[in-house]
Amino acid sequence: GGFSIDKALSGSGASLVPGTKLFTVNYSVNGGTPIPVQVSIDGAPVVVSGLPFGAVVAFTEDTPSAVSGATFNSATFSPTSVTIGNGTTTAVIVTNDYTAQTGGFSIDKALSGTGASLVPTDKLFTVNYSVDGGTPVAVQVSIDDAPVVVSGLPFGAVVTFTEDTPSAVTGATFNSATFAPTSVTIGNGTTTAVIVTNDYTAQTGGFSIDKALSGTGASLVPTDKLFTVN
Repeated sequence: GGFSIDKALSGSGASLVPGTKLFTVNYSVNGGTPIPVQVSIDGAPVVVSGLPFGAVVAFTEDTPSAVSGATFNSATFSPTSVTIGNGTTTAVIVTNDYTAQTGGFSIDKALSGTGASLVPTDKLFTVNYSVDGGTPVAVQVSIDDAPVVVSGLPFGAVVTFTEDTPSAVTGATFNSATFAPTSVTIGNGTTTAVIVTNDYTAQTGGFSIDKALSGTGASLVPTDKLFTVN
């Protein structure tokens, strides 16, 4: 008799595993030398036949090569072993479990320029982030609040940022919003700090003072006479 081996996947990272990826499964007959066969999701089950009736077949799998964006957890055989029957082919499924690798970033607000001190620390700024060029998602940050943390993003995703033009600040002119770094590539289990700095210029102006004379004695005042005005 014999058996067939087929491959299955489970876990949040299953969709990241290429269907053509090869896995090396080893079978051992009655405790003998392990014999390797290769299976994949896309391929048909591997059939091993011609084994003696009553033989007990056990299985292992070599640790598979890395999959970008997914962490391999375990390989589970169902059934865990096979006792060979007469003219039968027992189906064995080996399921590999993968966890999707995720990470994130944090956004904090900073101020610069001569008008920075005029900006209320509780003023809210709307920052937008886009994952791999997708639809922007808005979050609000301020000087007073803790950084905003966004997590659970897929490993390797590229995040870019913009900021909506903030509402006016009395006495200060908004110049620009600068992100450091300008974009983030998501790592596995990491949170990259992003600081968005808004630059403000203090609004300033002035006045002029000129001298005039009036009254019957005005003509008696020398034109070069100096007057101190405070």
